[in-house]
Order: sequence, then structure tokens, then C-alpha cells
Amino acid sequence: MPAANPRFPGFPRALMGFFEDLGRHNERSWFESRRSDYEKLYVEPARGFVSAIGPKLAKLAPGVEADPRVGGSIQRIHRDTRFSKDKTPYKTWLHFGFVPGKGEPGFFMRISPASFGIGAGLFGFQPDQLERYRAVVADPKRGAALQKTLAKAAKAWRYTPGEPQLKRVPRGLDPEHPHAELLRYKGLFAGRETKPPAALFGPKCVDFCLERFRELRPVQAWLVDALG
Repeated sequence: MPAANPRFPGFPRALMGFFEDLGRHNERSWFESRRSDYEKLYVEPARGFVSAIGPKLAKLAPGVEADPRVGGSIQRIHRDTRFSKDKTPYKTWLHFGFVPGKGEPGFFMRISPASFGIGAGLFGFQPDQLERYRAVVADPKRGAALQKTLAKAAKAWRYTPGEPQLKRVPRGLDPEHPHAELLRYKGLFAGRETKPPAALFGPKCVDFCLERFRELRPVQAWLVDALG
């Protein structure tokens, strides 16, 4: 069993209470009155986690960046409400993203009072990436390699890629292709969502999360190679 990471004690359980309270009082005046809690329970632990896991993740997946800044690997708590019917200003979860660069396949993690989500991949391909993805998946050997990679991820910790974004295989591609289902994706992401594991709130947090990223590394590596 991996040794506990001595530098990060785990996320404070009080963070879950902060999110629950924020869900009931999701307004600027309440948030500003609790800004010290936000800094102590959200910002400081998030930075500590990124700083602790960053060097280990760099060895696992060279090129992936771990930036311990809010707006870097730590998602901002403020919601972008411009195009949303939900105008509540704050997120009630903590989200991390570790990527080689903007718009490239990486690793992701989210913590909320109700759930823990972790995964790897890319939510949506850019047009040039989508073209390359489809060409690679259509190749018998490389498409089969992706299917095997996803199958191993499913066996490791029941990671799934979710439902394809398209109902049908795009025009110009064989609807009877052996990898037809994979051709229906416009972004590929393998992950799993569970109740928050106890490990998140103790000294084994970094090792627990790193092991999950290690299980997902083949998916991220396949996408990096396929998308160029």
C-alpha cells in the first residue's frame, strides 16, 4: 500500500459544510461575509493539494501541468452566468484540471458534498482534433487499441466514457464500422463519479488520487497521441 503523503493532510471536512451553506445562501453578500472561510477551506487546501500532487503527476504524465493558482489548475468558484438560466453566482464544488495545455487531453477532478468525480480526456474536440480523432478511430488497429484501453479503464475502477454525443455515425463514415460507437463521440472522457471517499479527508488523499490518475493515464496518453 502506498505511503501517506506527508505534505498534504487531506481536504478539510468543513469544506463540505461550507458548500452546503453556500448552496442555501448563494448570493454575493453571504459569500463576502464568509470570505475568510473561502480562503481557509477552499483556496488554501486546493493549493496544497495541487502542490503536493503536481511533481508526482508530472512523472506519471510528462507535459501535464499542475498550476497551484485559482484560475490555473484550480477552477474559480465564480460561475459564468452569461449564457445560463441559473444566475446563482457561485459553484458549490471544487474542480481541478491538469492539462498539457489549453484544449488538450488532461486529468480532472471534482469534489462536492454529494459526489467525487475523477476522469481523463477532453470534453470537446476542436474541429481539427475531431478530424484526427475520427481518422485514428477508423483505423482498425488504432481504433481497437482505444477500445482495449477503455475496457481496461472500466475494469480498473469502473470508469466509463459516457454516452456518445451523436446519435448516428457522421456522414462519410461507415455506419457499420467495427468502432462505429466511438465514431459518434465529439469529445472523449473516461471517468467515474462516486460518493466522496474518506481518503480525500486524510493524509492518503494524494496517493489515492494519484492512483486513480494512474489508472486513467492510458486513456489520456491515447488521446494525446491520436490528436497530435
